[in-house]
Amino acid sequence: YKDNYYNYPLRMLDLIKNMNLFSIIHAGFSFAYHRLIKLAGFSKDSSAKSWIINRYGRYLYNEFFGPYTHRVWGVEPSELASDFAQDRIPDRNLIEILKSLIFPSYSIKKEKTVSGRTAQHDVDVFYYPKKGIRQLIDGMEKSYKDLGGNFNTNCSISKIIDKNDGFKIDFRTNGINSIIETRKIISTIPITSFFSCYDVNNKSIKVNLNNLKIRSLVFLYILLDRNDILPVQWVYYHDKKFNRISEVTKFSKYCAPESKSALCIEISCFNDDEIYHSSDKEIYNHLIDELLDLKFFNKDEIIGYCTKREKNAYVVYMKTYREDVSKINGFIEDIPNVYFAGRQGMFKYINMDQAMQSGINVANESLK
Repeated sequence: YKDNYYNYPLRMLDLIKNMNLFSIIHAGFSFAYHRLIKLAGFSKDSSAKSWIINRYGRYLYNEFFGPYTHRVWGVEPSELASDFAQDRIPDRNLIEILKSLIFPSYSIKKEKTVSGRTAQHDVDVFYYPKKGIRQLIDGMEKSYKDLGGNFNTNCSISKIIDKNDGFKIDFRTNGINSIIETRKIISTIPITSFFSCYDVNNKSIKVNLNNLKIRSLVFLYILLDRNDILPVQWVYYHDKKFNRISEVTKFSKYCAPESKSALCIEISCFNDDEIYHSSDKEIYNHLIDELLDLKFFNKDEIIGYCTKREKNAYVVYMKTYREDVSKINGFIEDIPNVYFAGRQGMFKYINMDQAMQSGINVANESLK
């Protein structure tokens, strides 16, 4: 922010060190004022915007939280549910804030978010597979195949037919139409995608499904002829064309050849945005000047680049999402032998460990 880097969650010492005296005073009065009117019951947490202002003040909201939230999620924070802010931003009481200001090494108690996950900003240590996340997937695939299981991948589902005593699924793989019949379904695809294939006669549920939004991501990978590019695992930006940069070898040194590394640059968007459908070269040219301005690397250190796209990356907690998901879940309860798991399947903002656990939970439930 303004050429200075801040720890996240925001630390008071960072603000004091990097902000001018006028900004510090302005932020302090704004913080105290909005805390007091919240404690007095004059302000409600009606949206993500109001939730943040009630805890950090309007000044820090305008300077930090508001612009970044809008940049990443593509909607005004006033249109997002307060649950979104609770899931993403720490809610510290005044005593904890004062202790962290006086004692920088003070460890604040870990908290659970409304989605039931440990807040990412409270996690001090991450366990990461030696050769990347794919190692987990490959291990599960091998275990399943060793038990006699089979996978059909790269499938496009066209229709799910409920036959009362089971299901018939029409799908297409590599240009070939196929049909599979099964007694039970465990779905981790976006809940909206599932019901676009499954016949829904309930008009009200269709409205609830249409209300749900899912955010997409475009990843640009810059391959570099040296390592140790960033001072930390990832850096967030609120005033760039991208919103986050991470370095793969900061998670595991085995994720790149020796003495080399790669930066992952993330751009949040919707899947109908122009950037999502741009070519690799167009995306690279769109970002490279801003990236070089950060002075993390020089252009002659670039070995190459590539892009990846994730259509269904983040569920978006709009203000009506609780009511919408509740009604959809009520509809699902009347469909026997269909189970939903994962972030997109349950429309719940959860971390990878919880997503995997949700799969284990529904697998156990389906065996009963």
